[in-house]
Amino acid sequence: VYPKQSVIESMSPISFDNSFRSDHGSSEQLSPPSGFAFTPQGHLILSDDFNHRIQVYDDDRLLVSFGEKGKESSQFNYPKGIAVDKHGNIYVADSWNHRIQKIDPLGNHLQTFGSYGEGKGELN
Repeated sequence: VYPKQSVIESMSPISFDNSFRSDHGSSEQLSPPSGFAFTPQGHLILSDDFNHRIQVYDDDRLLVSFGEKGKESSQFNYPKGIAVDKHGNIYVADSWNHRIQKIDPLGNHLQTFGSYGEGKGELN
């Protein structure tokens, strides 16, 4: 994967079998990865569904991991899809909390969008 050149030369599919799973909460194991994006610097960001966290990798190692299960700012309840803006801010679809969280590259909460419901600005 060469995100800086916007080229994916090869990529292994993410499967949900035991090859990507381990005991919940281990420092680097994913359980399971449910979304990914690349930062402007080329770092890979993965949403770690059952561990309720986001992990950021460079070419060689885990750079930062943040989040835990909960409903407060910078906490997640089964994070799914993610996106990154040109400043490196991370947008996390916090699925069971029915919201989108905007997080800076170091894991600090910046903004929350949405809440549970069916009205304007609500997510269900």
